Amino acid sequence: MKVITKILQAVSFLLSLFLLWAGLASLLDVCNSARLMGWSSFIPSIVAGLVFIVMLICEA
Repeated sequence: MKVITKILQAVSFLLSLFLLWAGLASLLDVCNSARLMGWSSFIPSIVAGLVFIVMLICEA
């Protein structure tokens, strides 16, 4: 049972790292678009991306 728990923890950790990477890539893409087209319309997306990243970090 301990081995299964360790495997599941490792899979969960790897999934969290992938989601963190994807969240950062998405946030950078939104910031780049905002830089080109104006920040005001992209602020909700930027805030949502930051909240998602903070939640991932706090959960780990």
